[in-house]
Amino acid sequence: MTSIRLIEKWQRAKKDLGIEFVAPYELEIHPGVRIRADLWVPQFGGKEGTLVVTEYSGIEPHLSRIRELGYGFSVLEEPSRPESYDRATFIDMLSDWGWTGQPEKKPGWVREMDGRPTSNTMG
Repeated sequence: MTSIRLIEKWQRAKKDLGIEFVAPYELEIHPGVRIRADLWVPQFGGKEGTLVVTEYSGIEPHLSRIRELGYGFSVLEEPSRPESYDRATFIDMLSDWGWTGQPEKKPGWVREMDGRPTSNTMG
């Protein structure tokens, strides 16, 4: 079941940081075999984006196939309260996952591995 608080938190990040996500998200990993993620974040993590789940057990048997298909994954806890969005935490997390979208569309707030923003603009 998709976490409503998790989605609310990501909606706040979308509004603040301009990121994209799809929630919930289903991925066909083999013909007739689907897994469900709480959300999918394109442009960050794997070349096909990152699957976000709150329950590791749902994806654990399929990790190698998920990676073969070009996806990253992250297991995040259900937020304890809706107002738990923290901009700096999201920037750190998404920067750690890495930008995999079109280079010219990379947000200025995404940090390089050395911790510096990719440009002089924050936003």
